[in-house]
Amino acid sequence: MLAMTTLDDLARELGRARAAYERRRDNADLYRRMLEAQVAFQDAQLRAAQETIARERARCLALGKALRKRREGYERVIEQMRDFARPLRRSRRGAIEAPDLFGGTS
Repeated sequence: MLAMTTLDDLARELGRARAAYERRRDNADLYRRMLEAQVAFQDAQLRAAQETIARERARCLALGKALRKRREGYERVIEQMRDFARPLRRSRRGAIEAPDLFGGTS
């Protein structure tokens, strides 16, 4: 197995292995080396894609949580505004009832 860790290193190794095999197509060891390099490169690509997807998923979950929290805050403000506006509606007699800042109506 190859000891390289970065995707660039694995791609370079695959290129070298493929070039060596192209020069001597009758050599089974070079073919095996090229296939191993190809598998290692594809494995690293897959792992990188999985890590990217996991990071994006975590970011989306955090964003969703933040949006839910913000929406709940807005809903509380809207409800407070509705509660404050209810006493301002006209009564049956046509008079506007002013709200008391301490919870009642005057």
